[in-house]
Amino acid sequence: MKNYIDVDEHNLAIQNMLKHVDFEDKQVLDIGCGDGRMSFKIAQYAKSVIGIDPDVEEIKLAEESQKTENMMNLKFHAGTLEDMDFGDNTFDIIVFSLSLCCIANTDNPFRDKLELIHDVWKLLKPSGILVNQLYNMRFDFNNPGSMIWYLLSGEDIHLSTYVRAERSTAALKYATLVENKFKFIAEEVYPIDWYLNGREGAINEFVGLEEYEKLDGETKLKIDEVINKCITKNGDLLEKGDDVLTIVQKIE
Repeated sequence: MKNYIDVDEHNLAIQNMLKHVDFEDKQVLDIGCGDGRMSFKIAQYAKSVIGIDPDVEEIKLAEESQKTENMMNLKFHAGTLEDMDFGDNTFDIIVFSLSLCCIANTDNPFRDKLELIHDVWKLLKPSGILVNQLYNMRFDFNNPGSMIWYLLSGEDIHLSTYVRAERSTAALKYATLVENKFKFIAEEVYPIDWYLNGREGAINEFVGLEEYEKLDGETKLKIDEVINKCITKNGDLLEKGDDVLTIVQKIE
């Protein structure tokens, strides 16, 4: 079962990209594509899109959706960028689809992110475009995930999300403003709605189904109260926040 069943139902991410990025006749790489959430939208405008993600199950979901959509200009591969055999100057546009923030291969996450940006710079054609999509830089005040984690640990788990996001922004700024590898084009902040697959999807995402069963009755009751307040008429659970798009252009 997928925990999240719908993200960005109003397609604000692609709409904001299209303000600044021309995908027509372009070859695009989507890094961290997951189940293809952005790849399918970009493929409607681009010449070709390759989506990569280390999560094999997510790639399987993407490939299943591709069979339904029958989009011939879209391919998916399981693995990291290091696993691929892309040549230098291959892509017109590269998108970090909610993924740069997750890179932490060593005890220096900033350096890890910066090294990945350097690798992406090599893959971009001259004057190529890099898009960094960051999720939930600001959660709604009544965000259910925050409230549940306060109940479980006394701390908001999204604090780590903010730190990862800020590090990825810092790395991109460093590559742009200090190393002069990119030219800043634009930044867009827009509201985002995430729909979880009802009560079970919310519990699995925020707690884990097995861990939930180990909790005492009072804590379970409080968690259920939080979830019930956020359930929509369709039985889904709504999370609200803001996403950020940063767009830069390669400098030789």
